[in-house]
Amino acid sequence: MVTRAEMQAALDAAGGNKAEAARALGIPRKTFSDRLERENILHREQDDLIQQWSVEHGVPLDDISAYWHKSGEYSVLVRPKSSGEPTYLDLRDEIIAEMQAYAPQYDPIEYDPACENLLVIDPADVHFGKLAEASETGGDYDLDVAAAYLREGIRGLLSKAKSHGIAKILFVLGNDILHIDTPRRTTTSGTPQDTAGSWHRAYQVAKHGLIGAIEACTAVAPVHLVHCPSNHDFMSGYMLSDSIVSWFAKHPNVEANPRSVDMRHRKYIQFGSNLLGFTHGDGAKDKDLHSLALTEARTAFSECDRVYWHCHHVHHKIRKMNGVEVEKDHIGATVIHAAPVSDVTDKNVIEYIRSASASDGWHHRNGYVGAVQAIEAFVYSPRSQIARFTHQF
Repeated sequence: MVTRAEMQAALDAAGGNKAEAARALGIPRKTFSDRLERENILHREQDDLIQQWSVEHGVPLDDISAYWHKSGEYSVLVRPKSSGEPTYLDLRDEIIAEMQAYAPQYDPIEYDPACENLLVIDPADVHFGKLAEASETGGDYDLDVAAAYLREGIRGLLSKAKSHGIAKILFVLGNDILHIDTPRRTTTSGTPQDTAGSWHRAYQVAKHGLIGAIEACTAVAPVHLVHCPSNHDFMSGYMLSDSIVSWFAKHPNVEANPRSVDMRHRKYIQFGSNLLGFTHGDGAKDKDLHSLALTEARTAFSECDRVYWHCHHVHHKIRKMNGVEVEKDHIGATVIHAAPVSDVTDKNVIEYIRSASASDGWHHRNGYVGAVQAIEAFVYSPRSQIARFTHQF
C-alpha cells in the first residue's frame, strides 16, 4: 500500500497535478484523490500559501476546512462554531475510565462437559436510536423499546435453547446496532434518519444492553464475539464493538480474536464440519457468497461439508438452499416453498436474519411493513444445523 509520505512526495514532485502524481505511483487517479481528501494531504506550496493567508487574516488554521487557489485569489470556507455535540474522542476517556473501573476479575464458570453444540445468537439490525411513532407508523420504537427487546429477546432465546446441550455461544455484534453514524443524524453515507435521542445516548444505551446480553450468555456457555460492519453505523458500530471487546478483556469465558472483530466485511467461523459465514448483506451478492467462502476461507472450506451464511440488512426472513428460495417473509405472511428434493440440500445455505426494529416513517410510507419483528438464534451440532429459534415481539 502506498504510504502517506510517498503520496506527499509524488504530489510535490508533480507540482500539485493529481493525475501526474497518481500515474507516477501507479494507482488510479480517483483512488489517489480520495486518499488525498481523506488524509488531508496538500501540495506543499499550497499548504504554505494557505498558512500565510491564515496568519494575515487572523483565522486559525484548524478552522479552515477547504480552499481554492484561482489566479492568486482564495475562497476560504471557515468551519461554523461547534454545535456543542460531543465527539467520540470527547467520550473516549470516559468510556475507557468506566471500563478500567469495572474491569472485574470474573471467576471461571464450570460448564457441562457433556455438551457439544454451538448456539449462534444474532441480534440483527436492532437500530438503537431509530424512532417510530404509532401515530405515523402504527407502532412505537425508541431507545427504551430497543433496549427492552434486546434484553427480552436474549433471555427468551437462551431459555429456548437450554435443552440442546450448548457447549459454546457465538454472539454476533454490529449489523446496524446503531441507527446513525454522525451528529447530523445521518447514516455513514449521509442519509437523514428519524431518531430518538442523541447519537451518544444511543451509543451508551446500546453498549449497556450488549454488556447485559453477553453476561447473560456466559451463564450458559463460553462466548465468542464476531463483528459485522454495516451501512448505518460503519464507524460507530465498530467503535461500539471495540468497546465491548475491551470491556470483557479480563473475562475468562469471553473471547474475541482480532480477525473475528476487525473490519473485514465477511467473517468465517469453523465449527466441526460446518463453515459459518457472517456478513451484513449490503455488499456482495448472494450468488457470489459460496465462491467467496471458497476463496477467503479455503482451508476451512476444504474441511467442511456444509456452508451456512448468516446475512442481515433486509429486516425480513429469506432462506435459500443451494440457490433455491425455500422461505421468505412477505407483508403479513411467511411463505415456505416446496421444491424438488434434488434441488434442495443444506450443503450451501444463505439465511437473512429478522430484525427487532419497527418500520420508521420512510419505510411505512413506502409500504415496507408487516415483517416479523424478532431476534433469532441457531443451534449447530458438529455435523449440521439442528435447530433455530425466533423470539418474536
